[in-house]
Amino acid sequence: MVSVPLTALESTLPVDCSLGAFSDTARVIFRGYLMKVLRDSLKSPILVILIDAILFASMHLIFPQRAILVPEAFAAGVGFAGVYYYYPNVIWASISHSLLNWLILPFCYFGLISCMIR
Repeated sequence: MVSVPLTALESTLPVDCSLGAFSDTARVIFRGYLMKVLRDSLKSPILVILIDAILFASMHLIFPQRAILVPEAFAAGVGFAGVYYYYPNVIWASISHSLLNWLILPFCYFGLISCMIR
């Protein structure tokens, strides 16, 4: 189902901020499930973190400014996966991801980057 934005601010929200259920599900999949599977399968923490970050970054290919957002998502994914690897807590991973999205919000609102899916 597609919804029409009600306000200018709502139309510039990062997709992750407006699709909370989807983003929470993605966090549980990436941190709660995928990290466990990778950790159980691989011996190297670096390899687990890098694979998780690559897959996390690939989820950001849907955004219009891929050249900027995918490398940033990869860097953030390394951070999220690293923190989760050593301190496994999906709630903290979710809070840190939400905070990062809200830090991006002013860039979206003022049109410095496009945060909407086309």
